[in-house]
Amino acid sequence: MPRFQVSLWAENVRLGWFRNPNCFAVLEDGEGNEIGQTEVQEADPNPDWVKILYIEADEARVVPLKVKIYHKRTYGSDLLAEASFEATEVNQANGHRLSKDTGNGTFSISVVKSEPATAGKVKLHFRGLDIRNVEPGFLGLGRSDPFFEIAKKTAQASVGASRWNTVYRSEYIKDHLNPFWEPFTIGLEDLCDGDLDSTLRVAVFDNKKRGHRLIGSFQASLNQIKERVGVKGNADRDMAFDLLLESSTDSFGLLCVLSCEITPDIK
Repeated sequence: MPRFQVSLWAENVRLGWFRNPNCFAVLEDGEGNEIGQTEVQEADPNPDWVKILYIEADEARVVPLKVKIYHKRTYGSDLLAEASFEATEVNQANGHRLSKDTGNGTFSISVVKSEPATAGKVKLHFRGLDIRNVEPGFLGLGRSDPFFEIAKKTAQASVGASRWNTVYRSEYIKDHLNPFWEPFTIGLEDLCDGDLDSTLRVAVFDNKKRGHRLIGSFQASLNQIKERVGVKGNADRDMAFDLLLESSTDSFGLLCVLSCEITPDIK
């Protein structure tokens, strides 16, 4: 039976006046059985969850799905809103995605057939160098709190529709312009649909409570990232990627690849 990737995001979800929810989403089938749930996005009214959920579905049959968004409390959780979708309808829509207004935010869902070219996983380790300080703060004493995201493009060439789907988000490093982020392991199906030559976007942001600020980004395939692993220690500027903005030709810092270890599944 065909296998599909389900990605979820939402906009303008509110908990109350001047309060942003700690949102997570639960995906259920038509009988109310839980398929899976996302990570918690803290204090974010516009959550873009990185966890990909998977379903198996017969494209010739109706496959109802329900998305429920909750606010995570210290003890327990509160349902904020919900919306119903049909998997085949979403998959056949422009860009393989649909959105619905729930009265407490707009929920969006993407359903894409998953046919990975290569199975396995990759372990990556990044650091930043000379990250531009976009948070000078009072008396210029502040520093950026950088984190990075990796996104893959979900595209439907026939209608010219595409979207960058975030598949990994790092921790943020407080007040640091040369951060070492923790190494991480991610499945190739999640990261790049098993296509080591497909284009990924790596973007570095300054962590802020009211909307993160983009510092800079670059685009490269996993194979290209592997080719740029540093050979002169952990600050190899010659092999690093420049962090750029579309509105400028200046570099807003460097991202160094400390390691990229691809492990294909052997059957």
